[in-house]
Amino acid sequence: MKIKRTTQFIKEYCNVLTELKSDYTIRHSQYTTKIIHPRGKVTYSLNNMSRKCFAAASKVKKDVVNSDFFQEIRDQKFELINYDYNRKRRLFVGKSVYNIDISSAYAYALLTHNLITSDTFDYLRKLPKGDRLVAVGMLARSYVEYKYDNSGKVYDVEFFQEETKNAFFFLISEIDAVMKECAFYLGNNFLFYWVDGIFFTENTSQKTIKKVEEILQYYGYPYKWEQVEDFSYRLSEDDKNIKVTCIKNGQPKEYLWGRDNNSENILNYLKEKHKYGKSYQ
Repeated sequence: MKIKRTTQFIKEYCNVLTELKSDYTIRHSQYTTKIIHPRGKVTYSLNNMSRKCFAAASKVKKDVVNSDFFQEIRDQKFELINYDYNRKRRLFVGKSVYNIDISSAYAYALLTHNLITSDTFDYLRKLPKGDRLVAVGMLARSYVEYKYDNSGKVYDVEFFQEETKNAFFFLISEIDAVMKECAFYLGNNFLFYWVDGIFFTENTSQKTIKKVEEILQYYGYPYKWEQVEDFSYRLSEDDKNIKVTCIKNGQPKEYLWGRDNNSENILNYLKEKHKYGKSYQ
């Protein structure tokens, strides 16, 4: 059975097992906590996780494990940083800026690379955005197991991660590569990108914008334009952090990251590491 995850509920159940002199294991992950003991197990989960979300995660994992492409990438190394910014700018403030977001980026990347079937893709696409991201993110799900003896004391701790983790790491790297390519063609008009959304100045030429759209179309990613107002891009006084605030689709947004966490030059990335190397001239 599943119960709302709270510290109180978990603690009370563990106290009962200790009184019964029972060994047990607590398996703790981001979304669930399971207590496993000789008489059975109980699962505590976050209320905002739907059954369809977990069902989608199961479908995605099954498809990935059975895909030929996963066998090719399961032991590869991937870059896991999924943002970048214009290092020439210390400050940029604008009443409005442009923003293009890839729609369902990870779902489309999974389908494009034959990591999931069209049926699983359709199931994913019907989920709310939050559930869809969680379902795909579970490819890299990790959890910690705490093993307790019958006196209630921990005697062993183990860390586990899903065998499909590299499929998720590939998705991060794949979308990041596409964003980097868009940033390269935007040049000094590029402000920053975050995961699958790229921001650039309002005075960007239509020719350049068309080039960005062509890149996304070439790789098979649908996209949408989103309204961004009251945009502020500031580099901290110590040069260590960048903070962006704006109003996006009527909602306040804030992005904050360390300046040195993604210092690779975009042009060098395209020349040396970009796996496609296509030209849009």
